[in-house]
Amino acid sequence: MKNQKLITRLLAATVITTMLGGCGSKPTANTTANESAKSETSKAVELTWYNIGTPQADTQVVQDKMNEILKKTLNTTIKITTFDWGSYDQKMNMKIASGEDFDLCYTANWACNFNSSASKGAFVPMDDLLAKYGKDITTQVPKKYLDGGIINGKMFGIISYQIMAGGTAFAYNKELVDKYNFDISKVKTLSDVTPFLESVKKNEPDKIPYQANVLDAGDIMKGYDNFTSVPSFPAQVAFNDSNVKVVNIYDQPQAMEYYKLQQDWYKKGYIKKDAASVKDYKAETGTKKYAMFGTVNKPGVATDQTSQFGYDIVTNQVGEEYITSSSLTSSLVAISKTSKNPDRAMMFINEMFKNKELYNMWCFGIKGTHYNVAENVVTPIANSAYNPNTDWEIGNQFNALIRKGAPADVWDQTKKLNDSAILSPLIGFTYDNTNVKSENAQISAVLSEYMAVLGSGMSDPETTLPELNTKLKKAGLEKVIADAQKQIDTWKAANK
Repeated sequence: MKNQKLITRLLAATVITTMLGGCGSKPTANTTANESAKSETSKAVELTWYNIGTPQADTQVVQDKMNEILKKTLNTTIKITTFDWGSYDQKMNMKIASGEDFDLCYTANWACNFNSSASKGAFVPMDDLLAKYGKDITTQVPKKYLDGGIINGKMFGIISYQIMAGGTAFAYNKELVDKYNFDISKVKTLSDVTPFLESVKKNEPDKIPYQANVLDAGDIMKGYDNFTSVPSFPAQVAFNDSNVKVVNIYDQPQAMEYYKLQQDWYKKGYIKKDAASVKDYKAETGTKKYAMFGTVNKPGVATDQTSQFGYDIVTNQVGEEYITSSSLTSSLVAISKTSKNPDRAMMFINEMFKNKELYNMWCFGIKGTHYNVAENVVTPIANSAYNPNTDWEIGNQFNALIRKGAPADVWDQTKKLNDSAILSPLIGFTYDNTNVKSENAQISAVLSEYMAVLGSGMSDPETTLPELNTKLKKAGLEKVIADAQKQIDTWKAANK
């Protein structure tokens, strides 16, 4: 009996010892995951990142501070290069064409064109990378928006989560609005601002009444989905068309009306004589010589514009808010096919969603050096050498601090606007120009010939607009429209 008890005790002790030993030596799931993550970032890596904006004198200072964080979290450093608004397209196209090694770049339907760059194979497909390293991205961004980075079934860009609704606003120099008692709340159409422009022209010889964006089709595109994501491309679909028919917007009545107004303003001196030659609109706006210009409507936009351009600006919304297929490609970050470290590049993108300190440092700089903050409200320090105003280029803007002057609930307002905006009938449709690449190129060449002279008001639209449409037809627009219509009809049938 004694021996049996002794054996029982010895066996129990052995089991307990084994159990305790197991607890001490066998790694838990979390330990294994942590070791795996450490293994994936064991090698120090520097990433090259190209973005668009106004180059900032203190970018290096901010970059160094960001790298202090990134070294600890990802064993990574980032090298930031900013190309100005006017040269970004050309420089990025050259880098992509030359096969230069780089890791990340800003891309959109209006800069380093997302669709064409991805279609040419410039970017890495990100589906597997996102699934493995993008947990914070997928939990923060609604899938219906995140899918905007998909082309032909593969994801090539991560959208910047921000205002997704697209609407027009007119922006005014507040000093001049106050001086001439102009009630901007009564402005419903572009022609409604004519009395204000007339007052400026008559009384302000050092000011230009209206900044015409000659590369944008402006008012004639309201209510249309530019599904090709090529700025001012003629083939578009009206929101209110239940048949979802592709049309040439330059052949619609509102096109003639819009360009006639531009010419009238040009003749009256509301638009500057060399407007057709302007390439960098952001820099031009920053000269403070314009009384009015167009912008994208969103909550807090007046505060953003005031901060960006350095003088008091007020805005008013014109028309309805909508979300188009191209709204979802208005701002993305892509990984270059030449990247030697695509895994780490995706980790970095995710970190910009995950790490609010890192993201806000990119947005505003270093606290106490470039800005002060109280109760999440940022006040930029004057002449601090860092105030890029490009919060919307990467990450989740809803994680950003609030700029002084913006509503305290600006991000709640923005989300509500996204939710209430009119959805294009083409949301979820991805256009493929494979069958009409030659025609698209010819059409773009025709547009480059005519858009500036029409948009600036330099030419008579009664003559020039028919010429444009004739040349678009010769360039193959009818074939492009037929090809796009076929794609849309197939997509409609597949998605009921």
